[in-house]
Amino acid sequence: MPAYGGKRFPRAARRARKPMQDNWAKVPHGKWLKCTYGRCGHEWQYFGGHSWAECPLCHTTSKVAIAIRNYRENNNRG
Repeated sequence: MPAYGGKRFPRAARRARKPMQDNWAKVPHGKWLKCTYGRCGHEWQYFGGHSWAECPLCHTTSKVAIAIRNYRENNNRG
């Protein structure tokens, strides 16, 4: 029976999921960040799943999305 009177089933019931293979490498995917503090500029790989990250050198906290953008902008200048 469709949910809430609609004609189709909810998205979770419609989606076909691909089973995970056993031989896939189960390693964490890190994100490269660059400290947003002007005097620091340290680059490191972040493995946390939060939206805020702390620089391991100067301990400045910054948003992960901004630190990722800071890393990309500074490394794409050639």
